[in-house]
Amino acid sequence: MTLDEKLGQMVSGRFLMDNDGAELNATRVNYFVNKYKIGSLLNDPHFGRGIPSPLSDKWASITNQLQSAYQATPLKIPMVYGLDSIHGANPIRDATLFPHQLALAAAFNRSLAREVAGVAAKDTRAVGVHWNFSPSLDVGVNKKWSRLYETFGEDPFLAGEMGVETIIGYQGTSLRANNTVAATLKHFFGYSASNSGMAIDGVWMHERVLNDYFRLPFQRAVYADAACIMSSYSDLNGEHTATSKKYLVDLLRREMEFKGALVTDFGQINNSVTGSLKEALYISISLGTIDFNMNGVGIHPTHQGACQRGRHPRVHH
Repeated sequence: MTLDEKLGQMVSGRFLMDNDGAELNATRVNYFVNKYKIGSLLNDPHFGRGIPSPLSDKWASITNQLQSAYQATPLKIPMVYGLDSIHGANPIRDATLFPHQLALAAAFNRSLAREVAGVAAKDTRAVGVHWNFSPSLDVGVNKKWSRLYETFGEDPFLAGEMGVETIIGYQGTSLRANNTVAATLKHFFGYSASNSGMAIDGVWMHERVLNDYFRLPFQRAVYADAACIMSSYSDLNGEHTATSKKYLVDLLRREMEFKGALVTDFGQINNSVTGSLKEALYISISLGTIDFNMNGVGIHPTHQGACQRGRHPRVHH
């Protein structure tokens, strides 16, 4: 692979639809797939446009067309499509929906968490999507935090137990099965400890609290072979997570022994406080640990020098 091709595998694209989601925009597909050689796509084709999601059979046809476009490229590397099926396959019309994680945790029922995740996985795979941005393993410590309902509550043991069962429900015994999806643990980490309650705010916390409290659910889920982890938007103790060797390399990869794929949150590198976008990209990629830059179409092949320092940028599952 060329450096441009390796770099493209890290990048996610979106907004490929025309006619209110009825068909693909050939120009955009060519731009993303052939020019930038992006390795992944994310979210509902109508995300942010206020248009209801298409029926499952139409969406499945669209994802099949996209896979055909990838098969026409020289390397024929399949597309990876990611979706937020966070309480059932909520972006998909006619899918079965369930209460959010906070209500599910209140049941204290491991088998129920596994069953709910299994239904979400089946419905998500029905439209040709293989990757789910769930579960959230943030510990719900601040009732003012605007995403509290997405957590399994304030108890790290409960969050870890429910998280493990959710992962098993999503991934089953094999990601090759036609009713499973890759799970994504989010958001690594400390994201929910925002003092202000804002969804994206800096977090300051003693390292002992981080390790004894916030780390536990993620560590349990890593040992359950979760396929992917998503890094947090927030600065943690003065370090932007996407550019942090301390948290993403030394802690996550080495101490916690996470071997799966690492994806940034949406536009996270672009929003880094670390100097310019080019500098943030360089630092993030130079860590050699980030596999996908979500919404990373801002990455240009001229930044490829950073890629040379890192490992191969994509982990397959």
